[in-house]
Amino acid sequence: MKKFLAFLAVIASALLLASCGGGGGYSGTTTAATALRITPPIGASLASGASCGGDNSTASGAGIGLSVGTYADFAVISQGVPPYYVGTTGEASARLMTVDGKSNTLRVFGRAPTEKDKKGAIWVSDSSINQTTICIPTTVYALPPIVVSPDYSAGMDMTPGEMDIFAVYGSIPPYVVTSSNPAVATVGCYASASNSSGYCPSGMYTVTAGASSGAANLTIISNSTPPDIMVIPVTVKSATAAAALAVSAKTLTGAAGSTAGTVNVSGGTPPYSAVSSDTSVATATVSGSVVTVNYVSPGTATIIVLDAAGASVTLNVTVTAAFKITPATGTFNNPDGAGGPAPLTFTIAGGTPPYSAPTVHLPTAYVGYVSAAASGSTLTVTRDTTNTTCLASGTADVPATVTVTDSASPAASASVTVTLHYTSTAACP
Repeated sequence: MKKFLAFLAVIASALLLASCGGGGGYSGTTTAATALRITPPIGASLASGASCGGDNSTASGAGIGLSVGTYADFAVISQGVPPYYVGTTGEASARLMTVDGKSNTLRVFGRAPTEKDKKGAIWVSDSSINQTTICIPTTVYALPPIVVSPDYSAGMDMTPGEMDIFAVYGSIPPYVVTSSNPAVATVGCYASASNSSGYCPSGMYTVTAGASSGAANLTIISNSTPPDIMVIPVTVKSATAAAALAVSAKTLTGAAGSTAGTVNVSGGTPPYSAVSSDTSVATATVSGSVVTVNYVSPGTATIIVLDAAGASVTLNVTVTAAFKITPATGTFNNPDGAGGPAPLTFTIAGGTPPYSAPTVHLPTAYVGYVSAAASGSTLTVTRDTTNTTCLASGTADVPATVTVTDSASPAASASVTVTLHYTSTAACP
């Protein structure tokens, strides 16, 4: 009698899910070979009666992570007995979708805005009598706020006809930047044209003051959900007397061949011009009130900025050796025992020390497989022994990019690609 009642309960659950968009299926039994499966393998099967965990979950197994306001398709659910059930704890939500012709794809959303990274879990169950539940640890990463460089968050004071340049970082690009009063201040793109949606692919923006005094607000809107917004007040004041010629920075440092450095020119009598004391080290060009310095080869040079009245100001430039990591690639094989494969060692050269702590970028399903550390000019990349899943023959290699940034302004960066290979002699269990 108990078995008959259990059978009726499972049939009722299946009909309820079907009414909500679930698939068909039957409440049968499964074996180890036909049990619920997630591809690629993430998370871990729960023991009978175990909980998947709540906020700050410590659920075991390879997990997934994504930023607030974004979504990603992480895995395909198969085998077991459909229909399948999906639930979440923490700041993520999930559902089963049909994506690129693949049914039962697990789509995960970074749901709620948060000021810090939040951990939780996703559970996936099937409809078999010996129901299988897989618990997947999740992390929703907090978004950094919108910032501009130089920091104009307190506002911009300009004179008629003046042009300034700034870069936008943080939150989720692309950004849309608009002016509340184009007669006072107009917004444009620096080093790129805006696209049809009104944002600058370069992430660099120009602000040009109008011919007369007034006030306007620049509004920066990110692509996150909900969007992050920054408002920068702009005040244009009539020039009563020409201010002294000045540049926003007196020194620039960068690696040869890296992104050019820029400074803003103010005061004096426009238009402005610039010449380099040694064009084999650095060259300079002027667009409006922005001087762009290109780093050519290691050495020092002086950039002389002049206005139309003949006043001048100097900018000291130091160019370091090209910033790079050698060798450019490295390869890990499958874990060989509890110790895993030997760490890979790379050399960091050039740029402007000190170097940043390295960051590792991996496909979400493989986060935690590789770690990196820098000491002086040595970069060490390690295959984590806590994530020793074997990559079976026929599985595509998994690329990991390790990035290091130097301390120059604007910063340069160098990266190395590490690939997790399977080997024909190390068969997966």
